[in-house]
Amino acid sequence: MIDVSDLQQIYNPSYFGVVTDKYTWMEKQTDLTSLASIDFVYEGGTISYVKSDLLKNLQAAYRNDSTKTLNLRMICDGLLFLDREEEHYFIILEVKSGFKEVKKKAISQIPASYVKAKSILNDIKTYSNVEYKEFGLIVSYPYVEIPRTDSENNSVVMGHKREMVGDKNEIIISKYSKLLKDAHSATFLGSDFEFDKLTGVKQNLFFDTLSVKHYPVDNHCVSATVDLDKVINTL
Repeated sequence: MIDVSDLQQIYNPSYFGVVTDKYTWMEKQTDLTSLASIDFVYEGGTISYVKSDLLKNLQAAYRNDSTKTLNLRMICDGLLFLDREEEHYFIILEVKSGFKEVKKKAISQIPASYVKAKSILNDIKTYSNVEYKEFGLIVSYPYVEIPRTDSENNSVVMGHKREMVGDKNEIIISKYSKLLKDAHSATFLGSDFEFDKLTGVKQNLFFDTLSVKHYPVDNHCVSATVDLDKVINTL
């Protein structure tokens, strides 16, 4: 089981913490109608967390074109480690106020953050690669159909055009966006992000497959509660 104090020996201690039963994620929003706080509930267990600040401060060191479909400068909203008796889960967390941002950013942020997180964690003795079941979790407002005449549809039209001309990144992102919209669940393939092209990198930084869940919260709410057991039960 990971001990975040081991990470605190190397990195800024304020980036990490451990709580029991509930972790409150918060983000300062300039738009007062955006999602600003979420209570992640895990009854009877502990939640160790890594704030996005760690990845943010390492951001500029990475390439934005590691492969055609992997931009390692993208970061997520945090990492969570859930521990309860024999249960252990590692979560790549991303929070968006609107579902359109899931396609625009979140889908790409998950694999990029996974690779960087694994690079950091592999230096820590108390972290075991096989001990934790891994998944991505995207929390956002629900998908809302946009009227055909709305200007926001312009990006949708452009996306369709990019798919038609064989834009690989658009095809992959659209595939996962549809699955997350319709089923609130997708299995990300490492091959879609061309991990195999990074031949000089240890392969334990990558996933072959990664389950990613979408958890919709009330539209336009500024705070929400996510029962992590409900998410785990869908894995």
